[in-house]
Amino acid sequence: MQASDIDPAKDHIYAVGAEGSVYVPQARMLFDLRWLGEMGARNRFQGNTFMLTMAYTIKSFRKAE
Repeated sequence: MQASDIDPAKDHIYAVGAEGSVYVPQARMLFDLRWLGEMGARNRFQGNTFMLTMAYTIKSFRKAE
């Protein structure tokens, strides 16, 4: 099977959602929450996707005061 054998008209899904981020300077952490609601699935499962991302800032490029 090659990539050219896949018919995009037979397999697709659409999604719409929201995303929000919060940066906590004292902890130097970034929290990101993303939700995608899937719809219009054809030949696939349909549902919701939730993602939580946490990131730690290792170094700041801002000079210390």
